[in-house]
Amino acid sequence: MVKEFLLSIFFDIFKKIIPIISKKIYPLKEFVSDIKIHPRIQTPVSITLDSEIPNISIWFEIENNSSYLDILLAGGVFSLWVKDDRGYQPLFKQESIKERLYIKSKKEHELHCTIELKQSQLEYLKKSRGSKELTSNINLTIYIESLLYKFVEWEKSFENIYCKV
Repeated sequence: MVKEFLLSIFFDIFKKIIPIISKKIYPLKEFVSDIKIHPRIQTPVSITLDSEIPNISIWFEIENNSSYLDILLAGGVFSLWVKDDRGYQPLFKQESIKERLYIKSKKEHELHCTIELKQSQLEYLKKSRGSKELTSNINLTIYIESLLYKFVEWEKSFENIYCKV
């Protein structure tokens, strides 16, 4: 506890004065491993087919477990694949995440993306849904900035994500 506190103070001083030393103390690999992003546990993907404007909503939970750095989520892209009888089919191949989120050290935040469905996507989902539940795969790339690391590309794939229709 005391050691972490002293390291935190030491790091605050060095990250402003000597970035090279700070990067040796807190390497990029460790920084990236301290950032956790995953689909929200409760209803990660929600599809609304019967509204005036059909849409799909996706929620991610972002945890900044870094003891030293606040982060800025500076956008990203994702693709979403929905499972049907032929396997997984792309619903969105490269959808942009334009929202920018500032997340303090040791804090969490939720990222929410809503995309309006095109007519062809709507018809595909209605046909695919049938009487079964839908699952999806999500490929996510997030761009992260911090005081020490100016541009970090964080990538992960999530499989068999439940879709509420």
